[in-house]
Amino acid sequence: MEIKTLPATPISLHNLGGVELTPASRLRLDGVLATSGGDPAWRARKAGEAAELLALAQVAPARIAICHLDLTASFRAVLAVNVPVGCRQGEGDLKVETGALLGLDYPREAVSQPFPGFAFVTILQPRDVWHSSVRAADQALCLGPTMPAGVRVRSLIWLSYSALAMTTTQTNPEDTAGVMNVRAAEWWNQNWHRVPLSREPFLPVE
Repeated sequence: MEIKTLPATPISLHNLGGVELTPASRLRLDGVLATSGGDPAWRARKAGEAAELLALAQVAPARIAICHLDLTASFRAVLAVNVPVGCRQGEGDLKVETGALLGLDYPREAVSQPFPGFAFVTILQPRDVWHSSVRAADQALCLGPTMPAGVRVRSLIWLSYSALAMTTTQTNPEDTAGVMNVRAAEWWNQNWHRVPLSREPFLPVE
């Protein structure tokens, strides 16, 4: 009898929990879990999110790197993401940087209640990001009018990548719920031929 080997299931954002962590990733996870605070349910949620984030960095090292991870109170991370980022200083031409440093802060309350779309992610680098969904003052990145209760960290990262690559973007200046920079929205509407900045998928196996 011929035995057929079934093809391996491609890694996606929805099955990161099945990725076996390397010893280095497991050691890092154990380290942050040792200082994780909060009630048992919150610590368990942060443990799951941290394991998925480490798995994501493990299967897509060319796309994302975890620079810092802290579970002391909220779920906090600093992530280096390989994504093009449009920047513009004053009235100069658009300059496309080749990566972004993102700060992510996920509070306990976001598990049980909706939060504004700009509440989770801040672009730390580069500066002068020229994007309709990026607030100029602090470079908060708006991922949508509202994020649902219990949104996953993996989804926030994917949405951030899609927004910066401009595969999904809101450029209607009249949509105050999604547009954080009206001047940038108007500029991109006039330069729509430059959208998207990248067509590469977030995960190479998608």
